[in-house]
Amino acid sequence: MDILKELQMEKDINEVLQTRRLTYFGHVTRMEKDIYPNILMHGYTHGQQPTGRPRKRWQDNITEDCEELNLTIYQASHLANDRVKWRNTVGNKGCRSAGRGHRRRRRGFKSSKSVT
Repeated sequence: MDILKELQMEKDINEVLQTRRLTYFGHVTRMEKDIYPNILMHGYTHGQQPTGRPRKRWQDNITEDCEELNLTIYQASHLANDRVKWRNTVGNKGCRSAGRGHRRRRRGFKSSKSVT
């Protein structure tokens, strides 16, 4: 029997991780260019590389995720600039705020109704 069906789970962990990576990629892409996450995403380091196979980078994962959507990184970054189109493309499968808007309820917030 399939483990996902047995546990009554609709999505596997790979789908959730892919969606969250792509959601964060869109978030970083829309940031101002002088913010650290954006600088780190587009920058690279200088110096010697260790011997052996290079380690897999976050950008490599994003490239693979975009290939599954039949997009290049260039197309994905342009598409991500429009938040609504990007969210529709990604599908919000793993995003916690999917379908709830972007408002978060503050902890300790009490309604204006008085309790008597």
